[in-house]
Amino acid sequence: MDSLNAVYDALYVMLGEMMRLASLLPEFEVVMSMQGAGEITGSQLMAEIGDVRRFTHKGALIAFA
Repeated sequence: MDSLNAVYDALYVMLGEMMRLASLLPEFEVVMSMQGAGEITGSQLMAEIGDVRRFTHKGALIAFA
């Protein structure tokens, strides 16, 4: 049980750091306002796609994906 608690604690710290770093990015507000983009998914999108503001419209982002 102690090992499981340690893993959970480490995960909690990691997710907090991931959100802190993601919130520093200029595209944070844009991505987090997307329907279905929560803390984890939004951060992953920013990591994979980069600055979503470079896409002129939704179709351009979808084509990139």
